Amino acid sequence: YLLNTSLINGRKYDLRTYMFLAQAAPTRLVYFHPVFNVRLAAQAYDPEATSKGVALTNRSLAQRMGIDVNEVVMVPEQFQEYFYQNGTFSNANWLETDLYPKIRKVLVHLARNMNLYSTHDKNKHKLYGVDFMVLDNFDIRLIEVNSGPMMDSEPVKAKAQVTNDIAKIVRQKLDLKEVSSKFIDPGHFQPIYDGSL
Repeated sequence: YLLNTSLINGRKYDLRTYMFLAQAAPTRLVYFHPVFNVRLAAQAYDPEATSKGVALTNRSLAQRMGIDVNEVVMVPEQFQEYFYQNGTFSNANWLETDLYPKIRKVLVHLARNMNLYSTHDKNKHKLYGVDFMVLDNFDIRLIEVNSGPMMDSEPVKAKAQVTNDIAKIVRQKLDLKEVSSKFIDPGHFQPIYDGSL
């Protein structure tokens, strides 16, 4: 249980990011999408509290507590602006300079080491939801990796961007004899790993 987490308006939060495996073998090709979802707890953080709404960043729980889902979700632009305006970061573009490099580093490690597919699935592609907690010093901790994440509750713009970019990569991959990140326009996705297994 992490006690020293970063808070937004006194609430705990986590980040849902997306990693796309475009090909597993013979060359593993993996992308990161800079669109992510900030999920806030339904209630203000109190280490002595026993309510689930204090610790869990779960939108279904928030709805059961009568809280508008829009109150417990942020898009990247809002997240970046919040910590810029409150003085945590002096750089208005701190996501790109401070947070994204940390996320990419973890995702590269996952891409290299996860058994993302068994051999009979080597030519398939898959989207993963990768969840992080952010500490008060803005280091990150991996919480879990979700295979086939549900996107029903994602903001419409984010959902459309991720799904459209996946379709774009897959269409190009089908047309290529040699699959490599240098031959693919990934849309908003960013290549994070392109190497042999």
